[in-house]
Amino acid sequence: MIKKKKLPKHIAVKEDIKSMIYSEEFNVGEKLPGEIDLSERLNVSRVTVRKALGELQKEGIITRKRGKGTVILKKKHKYNYALTSTGVLKDLICENCKVATKMIKITEKRADKRIAEKLKIQEGETVIEYERVRSLDGMAAVYSIDLIAKERVPEKASFENMGPSLSQSIGIDLHYTDAKIFPIKASTYICDLLHISPDSLCLMLEEITYDMEDKPLDYSHEYYPGYLFNFNLLRLKKD
Repeated sequence: MIKKKKLPKHIAVKEDIKSMIYSEEFNVGEKLPGEIDLSERLNVSRVTVRKALGELQKEGIITRKRGKGTVILKKKHKYNYALTSTGVLKDLICENCKVATKMIKITEKRADKRIAEKLKIQEGETVIEYERVRSLDGMAAVYSIDLIAKERVPEKASFENMGPSLSQSIGIDLHYTDAKIFPIKASTYICDLLHISPDSLCLMLEEITYDMEDKPLDYSHEYYPGYLFNFNLLRLKKD
């Protein structure tokens, strides 16, 4: 059994305070509540709050001066992700942010009934599962799990060097994606990868991506921290 790791308490509190900063509650230049107020609000000790604020100061998000309190230096607005858009993560979110991808692991497994139905393959066929974390401006932003039938993956595909675009990595043109979105509580494993507090709320996209012949190619789940993204949905009226 794999032992689950927990984030150090002050790191978890740092992420909670960062979520507050990213919310509509505070603006750049405004003061955060004092250590006592934050400790009561987050139900932790002042020592933990002080350590968390120290980490945020190192990141350049806040400044702390004796007699003046804690002032917000910068904050990131939520990234807008248009569900009607197409393209890689960088195209969907913003042009100026730096996007990086880290491969967590690649495994082969047998397709169970659910996976077989999604990919339109036989139950028990071999699929490749790969896990990635994508970051925006150095901050972990998306955890993804993708499943592709092994027979669909070209030998030339370089998963170790996979970037945000699946089609570029495996050399198959993609046609469209059918996605569903759910709010969920992230597992401890996902929280560790995204550096968010245990049981944080995430937005999960369950997606099936189709190739140019309208055959399922990729079955994936993507997890987005709820405080970091807005998802915009365009609804079109039928003629």
